[in-house]
Amino acid sequence: MIDAVVSDVPVILQTRGGHEAWVNSKELEILNYSPEYIKEMGPQQIHVDANGKPTGFIQELPAIKLVNQLPFTVEELKGFILKWQEKTLASGFTAVCDAGIELCGDSIYQAISELEKEGKLKTGSMDYLW
Repeated sequence: MIDAVVSDVPVILQTRGGHEAWVNSKELEILNYSPEYIKEMGPQQIHVDANGKPTGFIQELPAIKLVNQLPFTVEELKGFILKWQEKTLASGFTAVCDAGIELCGDSIYQAISELEKEGKLKTGSMDYLW
C-alpha cells in the first residue's frame, strides 16, 4: 500500500509504541532479509505472503532493530525526548520507565545526559540511572 504513494525512496512508518513498522518495497530491498532470518524471526514478526516474501509489515525485534538503526543525531533525539516529555506531563505522568531504552543505542544515553545537564528533564525516570 505504501508503494502506491511512495515507491522511489525508502519509507518506514513506525507505530507509536515502536513494536510495529510498515515499510515499502524500496526499504525491503535495503533490508534484504534472508530466508534464514525470516524463518528465525517467524511469521508473527516478519509477515510474509503466500510465497514467503516479506509483505512490509514487521513487528517486535525486527521492527525495533530497524528503527533504532536510523541515523538520528543526538540533537534530534533530544527533540524527540522533549516532545514526548511534553505529552507525558500533559497527561499527568511525573515519572517514566522504558524497559527497552538500551535498544536505542548509545546516542539515546548521550541525549538524556545532555538534557539532564541542561536542566530540561522534568520527569523522573529509572532510565536515567544507568
